[in-house]
Amino acid sequence: SLVTLLESVANQVSNTATAMEHGEYDFDGTKKAKDGYRNKMQEPIVLRSAAYRRAQGELESSRGKLELKEEEVRELQMALKVRADEMSEMAVRVNVAEKKLETSGKGNLEKIVRLEQRLSTAQNEQKRSEKEYESAIETMQTDIENLEKENSDLKDKVRSTSKKAIFDGLLKSPAPT
Repeated sequence: SLVTLLESVANQVSNTATAMEHGEYDFDGTKKAKDGYRNKMQEPIVLRSAAYRRAQGELESSRGKLELKEEEVRELQMALKVRADEMSEMAVRVNVAEKKLETSGKGNLEKIVRLEQRLSTAQNEQKRSEKEYESAIETMQTDIENLEKENSDLKDKVRSTSKKAIFDGLLKSPAPT
């Protein structure tokens, strides 16, 4: 096991020496192609630079999206303000209409009260007139009855006076011979 471990270390040292002879560990600042392929290993600064560019692109895209959203929010706020103004106007109109209705309702109530008073007065006047009319009719009926009785009495008196005058006239007149 110690022997195998030393053998593996010797192999790695040998591989490293061979790679150094072929210039695999040399770096002159340019990328070299190895067997027709680009070296996939890149320096950390290049990786960071590419990540930074990607982040900047995403940031710009996000900024554009954010600006669009902010514009949408502004438009919605303006629409909301317009709606709020309309609602405010409608509330004022409703209040004015309610006040007009209340005022006209009070006026109508006053008219109703006046009309009811006039109706009550007219009904009382009618009842009084009916009582006066009935009283007058009763008085006239009594007068008619009294006059008819007096007329009847006078007729009887005239008849009795006529009969008496004829009878007295017969008694006083000379008898025809």
